[in-house]
Amino acid sequence: MNKKLRITDVNASDQHALLITWNNGRVVSVNIAEAIHAFRVLEPLRDPAVFHQAEVGQWGFDVVWPNDIELSAATLYRLGMEQAGQAMPKSAFKAWMHRHGLSLTGAAEALHLTRRTITAYSSGPNPIPYHIALACKGWEVMQGAGQMSESRGRYGAEPTAQQCENPAKAVKSSKRKPPAK
Repeated sequence: MNKKLRITDVNASDQHALLITWNNGRVVSVNIAEAIHAFRVLEPLRDPAVFHQAEVGQWGFDVVWPNDIELSAATLYRLGMEQAGQAMPKSAFKAWMHRHGLSLTGAAEALHLTRRTITAYSSGPNPIPYHIALACKGWEVMQGAGQMSESRGRYGAEPTAQQCENPAKAVKSSKRKPPAK
């Protein structure tokens, strides 16, 4: 996240969505329903009366609610980018690493990045750029691990029928011809 990016306004809407205005003029809707149900500390936000009390925190670094509940601007920015399909979700990046048995070092080598960058992508607060999602998909195709999905927002490769039947043969045949669109 750009360190100068701050929240200037927030409006709580129904279904646990926040309409956030950033200091660059961009307005983004961020649905935090999943976080509210995943983290016990956010449980009071399940009550619509409490959720609608959202306010911009001091200096625009976060959104705050009564009882010291807050979500950082960095987290909200990342969620907004992921939900808009402009960033790769951390869970999808971790799943890509796990699916291919890649350590931090292995993922760094596969994507031609530093281990430090991979560590930041897998555990840091900032969004993972969309081009990294494309690189992960491309790496899978190049390795014969699947075909690229046409669906925007899908970050995994689906194995082909041939790969399900005989993975070793599929890797050899995928090197002879480009994947079908």
